[in-house]
Amino acid sequence: MRSLVRPLPLALLAVCAVAFAPPSVAQMPPDETVGFYVASPLQVGRVVLEPGAYLVRAVRAEANEHLVLITDSAKTTVFAAVLATPHQIAESDVRPRSRLLFDDNESGKPAVLRSFLVANTAFGYDLETAAATPPAVAGRIGTIYELTASR
Repeated sequence: MRSLVRPLPLALLAVCAVAFAPPSVAQMPPDETVGFYVASPLQVGRVVLEPGAYLVRAVRAEANEHLVLITDSAKTTVFAAVLATPHQIAESDVRPRSRLLFDDNESGKPAVLRSFLVANTAFGYDLETAAATPPAVAGRIGTIYELTASR
C-alpha cells in the first residue's frame, strides 16, 4: 500500500499540469498585422498619432486578453498599445480589406480610433478609449482602409 501512496501526489500534480497547461502555440490563431496610412491626427487610447504609415497588429491571447499594437512599418517602435474586446460582425459587413473605424470629432480635435475590423472574416476588435473621450456625434464615423496585408 505504501508504494501506491507515495506516487499519488506526483501523479495528481502531473494530471493537473496537463489539464491546465496552455494550448501549444500552433493551436492559437495567428495575430493580424495590417498596414494603414493615417492622413490626419488620430487618437489611439491616450496617444495621438501624426499622419503617416503604421502597422496595426491585433495580438490574441487565450484568456481573452487581447491587445492592439500600433507600430512603425519596421516594427521597431510601438506608438500605442491598447486593450481590445473581440467581437463578431454581421456577415453583410465583411469586406475584402481590413478597416479601422474612427469617430470624427469636432474640428480641431483628432479623430478617435474605435475598431479594427479584420479582412474576409466576421471578426473585429473594439478598442478601449481614453476615459475623457466622448463618443462621436451619430453619423460621424470614418473608415481607413488597409494599405497592405503582411500576414
